[in-house]
Order: sequence, then C-alpha cells, then structure tokens
Amino acid sequence: MSLKIGVIHSDLPEEGKKPGGVFVVVHELANALVRAGNDVTMFSHTTKPKDAVYNVIALPRIVNSKRLSRRIVLPLQINFLNLREFDLLHLHGDDWAFFNRQVPTVRTFHGCAINEAKFADNLKAKLVHTSYHPLELFAGKLASFSVGVGDDTVKLLKAKCVIPNGYDQNLFYYEEKSSRPTAIVIGTLEGRKQSKLAIEILISLLSEIPDLVIHAVVDKPYNHPSVQNWIGISKTQLAKLVRESWIGVSTTLYEGFGIYYTEWMAAGTVPVTFSNIGCKSLIENSQCGIVTDNTEQMRKAALYLLRDASVLNKYSENALVTAQNLSWDKIAQQYLQIYSSLIKKPSKLRV
Repeated sequence: MSLKIGVIHSDLPEEGKKPGGVFVVVHELANALVRAGNDVTMFSHTTKPKDAVYNVIALPRIVNSKRLSRRIVLPLQINFLNLREFDLLHLHGDDWAFFNRQVPTVRTFHGCAINEAKFADNLKAKLVHTSYHPLELFAGKLASFSVGVGDDTVKLLKAKCVIPNGYDQNLFYYEEKSSRPTAIVIGTLEGRKQSKLAIEILISLLSEIPDLVIHAVVDKPYNHPSVQNWIGISKTQLAKLVRESWIGVSTTLYEGFGIYYTEWMAAGTVPVTFSNIGCKSLIENSQCGIVTDNTEQMRKAALYLLRDASVLNKYSENALVTAQNLSWDKIAQQYLQIYSSLIKKPSKLRV
C-alpha cells in the first residue's frame, strides 16, 4: 500500500555545512520511505538537499535565528498548514504547540531533553533543555503514536516503542580491514562528546601497540604525531575510515542513540563505549561491542580487542549480524507498520 506521508522538520542537511544528527536521520528516513514506494513531502525551513528523493515545501523562516525558528516559530507555524491531503504526518520534534491535527501523527523522540540537561556543559544549555522536558511530554500526548530511538524515551517520555536509527548500506559495509591496528574516534573534542578523552586513551596504548593508527574525526585538531585528524570530511571519506578501522571508541556521556554506533557495526567495526542509555541495551544484548563504566575499563577493553584477533572477530561478526536489521530500508518498514495501523484504526484527532 502506497501512502502519502507528510514529514515536518525545520532543518535538513545543507551542502558545505556539518549537519546535526537528527537532520541526517530525518533526511535518510524520508528517502527510505520513498524507496519503499511512498509519496513523501517534507515541510522545512531548509532547501531541498541534492540527494533527496522526496518533495520539499519550503516554510518561511520568519525570524533570522535558526534556534528560534525551530523551537518557537515552527510549532506554531504548523497549525496554519493544510495537511488533509496526507494519510498521516511524521513529526521529529518542535511540535508542542501543534493543536490543529487534521490527520494521524507519529512523533519520534530522538533523545530526551532532561538527559541532555543532565550532561550539558554549561548552565544556559541545562536550563534550556530542562524547560523542554514538559513540552516533550505534552507533545507525546498530542501524537497518535510516539516512538523513541533509545530506552530513555520509553521511561521518561512514555514512548510506545523503540525503533533505532539506521545507516546507509551504500557507504557502511564490511570490507577488509587495515593491516595495522586502527581505531576511530568521532565527535567534538570537548563538551558532552569529550572525544579528547577517547583520543588520549588510545594514545596511552602506543607503548603496547606502537603501530596503532588513530583516526580522529573531530571539530578541531588534536596535536599528536600518532593522531590523524579529519575535519569537515565528506560522508564518503568518513565511511572509508570506518570500514578500515578495527574498533570505534566513544567517551560520550549521553546519546539519544548515536548513528555512528550503527555505522560502526555495519562495517564490522567494534564499538568500545562508555555506558549511555542510547546504545547500551543494543550493544550489550547483541554482544557486538564492549560497554565500559570508566577510563581504565575502556583502556583495558580497547587493548583486549586490538591484541586478540579471535575476540575482535567474534564481536565484529556479532556487529555485522545486528546491523542487518538496522539499515534505513529495514527501519522504514518498521515505521510503515505503525503508519498502516494508524490509518486502519485512526485515533481521535485533536482539532
């Protein structure tokens, strides 16, 4: 059954600009829904990306600030759109003031503001995220069906189920790994990602693994002769680095989910990460990576994997099996099942 699906999100990936994780997720899922035979129209303040196969209707950006446009203007702006032509709408945030719901709505929570507040690195961010928590709860009540990408959304936002984020099969797949021990780190050096710590953990292994290659896909260079810095690279370049790496190391304090985990797994690159609610159950239940609680545990886990080929291969094989169900096309099918159930048995709409 082909559906006419409306999607609303303020921002989409723009050429020459580093996109936010949710921007990429919304874009990739919309493309996957089209590949599945559906008619998808995106309402956004951003112009249509070059690789988008869905339609885009541009919404006027009434204020110059992107944050205000997304957080304040868009939730009000949606109420004035004529959306009755669609079978349903898929919302990815900033819909707390959307009351004129003319068709069933699905809301995906890509994380939880209260957890973002907990791990924010400055007071302003803590206050902003804290203020959003009741708005997220309200948005969940307005939706016909709510989905979370991580376990925290079920507990804190009452999401009805968890559907992980996906990966691009054309970029992330298994191929022969680098002949030298290779690790990759992705994320900003400071702040919640604290990738500087991940790099330093890997540098500490050089005394025991002197030929270790460290790829740092970061926001600014880390000055060390053994660290290869990659700044502002394309998705194609990133995928090549992921495919050749043996392990991926993440010291992030919080992830709503973390797309890079699925991308690592799809390439057979074993995640070594601090415990965070966005990925813990997926990685631990699938035995496709090692979840650690502190710096020393992470160092030992990375060393263990890099030194023992049989153990590394076991985790890598588990990662590949797990990733089979995480491609965007598979994720789109999970959403389509929800869409179909809502259309067959539409909930009471709020007008």
